[in-house]
Amino acid sequence: MRVRPSQEKIRDISEKVKRFVTFEFNLDLNSKSRKTEYVDARSIYYKILYDFYKLTYEEIASTVDKTHASVLNATSNFKYYIEQDKFKREKYLKILLALELISEEEKEYLYLSNKNTKLSKLYKLISRVPDSKVDFFYEKIHTLLENC
Repeated sequence: MRVRPSQEKIRDISEKVKRFVTFEFNLDLNSKSRKTEYVDARSIYYKILYDFYKLTYEEIASTVDKTHASVLNATSNFKYYIEQDKFKREKYLKILLALELISEEEKEYLYLSNKNTKLSKLYKLISRVPDSKVDFFYEKIHTLLENC
């Protein structure tokens, strides 16, 4: 059986993570705001405390006056948010680096892994192009890349 951290230890850990998230997003995590940037910041905060510090949903929720269901929802859906939102993914990785929870190499690996996933999805899309339209799509993609 795992020994739970003391309330003091939970407070210390959560305050440390909160400082980094607050600095990165430039907002107050204790705010009751439901604006996207606040929700995003809190979800990163929850995910770090849950995954890296192994706090329970209840312990995390108590640090920002939320319910365990809010934390559960945010951590459960976090993977999808990160996949879809480059800005949020970069903030998350920046905070992990600042907290020394991952190395620069791990950050690069995560970046390349995500890029590989996107390239695989792109390949699946391209493979559906009918033979008669390959040249047309090639020209369109080539034009798009030249304008990047």
